Amino acid sequence: NISVKIADALDSSLAKSGRHYVSVNIFEILFTSAMVSYEYFFPSGKISLRVPVSAGLLNTNKDRPWTYGQNEFYKSKLFNAGLEFNYYPMGRARGYFAGLSVQTGAFYYRSSYYYGYPPYPPYSSQNHTGYHYSAFVNNGCLIQVTPRYQVAIYFGLGLKQDDTIYDDPVGSTAQGGFSMGFRF
Repeated sequence: NISVKIADALDSSLAKSGRHYVSVNIFEILFTSAMVSYEYFFPSGKISLRVPVSAGLLNTNKDRPWTYGQNEFYKSKLFNAGLEFNYYPMGRARGYFAGLSVQTGAFYYRSSYYYGYPPYPPYSSQNHTGYHYSAFVNNGCLIQVTPRYQVAIYFGLGLKQDDTIYDDPVGSTAQGGFSMGFRF
């Protein structure tokens, strides 16, 4: 089959072009944060380890008296880091990958409590730092624009736990990304 031979030749040229990939996740800007990732491909070209790191660019909770909710981590992220294991069943030249990832991070939130008497009791706000833990099953596609320039689209479903002053249950969560980067 001619398409298999072309993909095998591309796999071979990619192995020579480098096993390191650095990318920027454009999708993170929607959540007012910036993410940079480093991905290392093992010699087979079918397995990679990826380390994403992101930092919050804008804290949306600074002036609100009470700010804790289900998506607080994404609204006021301080930082986030993770480790991903990805498997490319047909090699990285063919694009599809599936993997597992774990992430941890911190976010800012505020709580309020009332003191005094009705009808208009004064309140006091307190600043807090919460911690976020999550694990995902990811699927995606790595598209070779040139042997050195790549675009990736991925989506993952998983579980999360936020550690705050409240009783936070384990919940479901999702992640997605559109990243662009270079191989070296």
